[in-house]
Amino acid sequence: MYSLPISDTMAFAIDDDDEDNWVVYVVDFDAKTMESFSLVGSGNVESAHYDAGRGLIWVLVDGSVFAIDRSKHEMFDISPPPNKFYVYSMLSSASHLYVSGEYSNIWRISVPELEWEPLQTPEPKPRRSANADEQSRQTREYASKYPPYHHGFEVGDAYIFCGALGALARVRGTSVETQAIDSGARLMTGRVEGSQISLSADR
Repeated sequence: MYSLPISDTMAFAIDDDDEDNWVVYVVDFDAKTMESFSLVGSGNVESAHYDAGRGLIWVLVDGSVFAIDRSKHEMFDISPPPNKFYVYSMLSSASHLYVSGEYSNIWRISVPELEWEPLQTPEPKPRRSANADEQSRQTREYASKYPPYHHGFEVGDAYIFCGALGALARVRGTSVETQAIDSGARLMTGRVEGSQISLSADR
């Protein structure tokens, strides 16, 4: 079961105990009502984001993006970008869905066209080495150079994505600014507190 608040008085939940058959619930605590409908499932929900402007529930399953249309009671998958990567977080704007994921990828998906636009992408991976030790070294260096962004949140007219090795990225439109916190900790969540942002890490 995955649940998330929509507002101060509403929340949604996705019962994915049966990976092949989901039940979506939308609860209005003020009106004391509950809407529910069934869908063909696609696995276990890892994360979700409610897009109030479009009535869509964006869902992540195994690093792939899906969308649930609340009014039509339908789910559709979003074709991946040319260089597929594992998506960890999503945030919606008036015209796009911003996503972040492994290897420092940050993209946005136009809505309703559902076209991917790269905002930040890594260099191609080095050619695979036949030597196991060399390959292990290359993998570690590449992962360190391009840490994943695990979580995103809105700050004014920008979006902040945070992740492994203290990585931070601020996105405004198509502009991306990056920096890293020296501790190297994995940043798990963040929120706005007055004129500052508060970040939580795993150590």
